[in-house]
Amino acid sequence: MLKYTSSMADEISHIKLDLGKLSKAITTLIKKMASAAGIVYAPTHTRRMAKAKADAALIKAQSELEVASLRRRAANRVLLEEMRNQENIESITESAFPLLEDRADASNVDDDWVANFFAKCKMTSRKELQLIWARILAGQVNKPGSFSKRTVNFLAEVDEKDAKMFTLFCSFLFKRSDKQKLTPLIPSSFYFAGRYAKTGLTENVEVHLKNIGLIYFEEPRYASEKLVPGTTFEYFGRLARVVEETTISYYQAELTVLGEELATIVEGEMNWDLLMYLLNRHPENSVRDAIVLEPLVADGTK
Repeated sequence: MLKYTSSMADEISHIKLDLGKLSKAITTLIKKMASAAGIVYAPTHTRRMAKAKADAALIKAQSELEVASLRRRAANRVLLEEMRNQENIESITESAFPLLEDRADASNVDDDWVANFFAKCKMTSRKELQLIWARILAGQVNKPGSFSKRTVNFLAEVDEKDAKMFTLFCSFLFKRSDKQKLTPLIPSSFYFAGRYAKTGLTENVEVHLKNIGLIYFEEPRYASEKLVPGTTFEYFGRLARVVEETTISYYQAELTVLGEELATIVEGEMNWDLLMYLLNRHPENSVRDAIVLEPLVADGTK
């Protein structure tokens, strides 16, 4: 890693800027640029004037020695940046290895998809985010076409706040046997009891998730449907089964295609209260046992 050296300190000491109390802050900023980003700052009056005039007169304004120094600093920055990118790429790839299936064949993955994937993920250094990228990579290798370029590009731009919002929403996803996909299910009783909003999923949050293309809904939000015996709802390893015909009322929201792809790699948290409302086992409802929860065996599996 490029370190802040005494020679750099010498260069800094020669910077002639009449900025009074700001000189210390500037010096610490220059140090941070060197240690954190490999950027060595070596300003000159001529270069500042040339930049202000938007005049490509750097060579004309600087001596050959200064130009060579600039090129050297640029090369150092690029080298450090590429080293970090390479470390991130290798970390993400290694994290994907344990997630690969025996039959997976990376040769079936489109070259353009791979190039775009690594171009987008290479600057991710946080381990928790690297794991999400690893899941996408492994998922695409295991089943080519699982993740579109749009999903990859979205993940590269999404901020932490949006990710937390969507992760919270994913706590309301069930895999229904009659739909064979992850489906939001928010029982009306759960919603009207105020328990939905208490989780943090306010109307403003839902509108935001809709605006960024992860969910969609239409008015009116309330709907009901009949469930036939045998229908199952899988929820974080638990299985709820309809044992007699019943009607369920719920608050509508659906995942977009983008949302469906991302939901497969997001780790939400089980909301036991929500599951109890689905089973009608809550104070506001006396009708029970139309939907039952399958028992778990000793090792925690169904």
